[in-house]
Amino acid sequence: MAGQLAAGRNVKVTLDGIEDITPSCVDEAFGKLSEVMGAEAFGTRVSFEGGQPVVKTLIQFVLRTRQRSA
Repeated sequence: MAGQLAAGRNVKVTLDGIEDITPSCVDEAFGKLSEVMGAEAFGTRVSFEGGQPVVKTLIQFVLRTRQRSA
């Protein structure tokens, strides 16, 4: 994902089939990258679709928490 973003592409993450995910997994997959890119750039260039509402809620929580600690 980082390579695609570095190449100037936008990334769409499909969450279909993910029933549960841990906060540490979300932080490793998306939190650190959002911190490096900045919240605004990350939000503009990375989108999430599909999946369970609980998974989307957890992703947003982790991203907000990571940005506050930056």
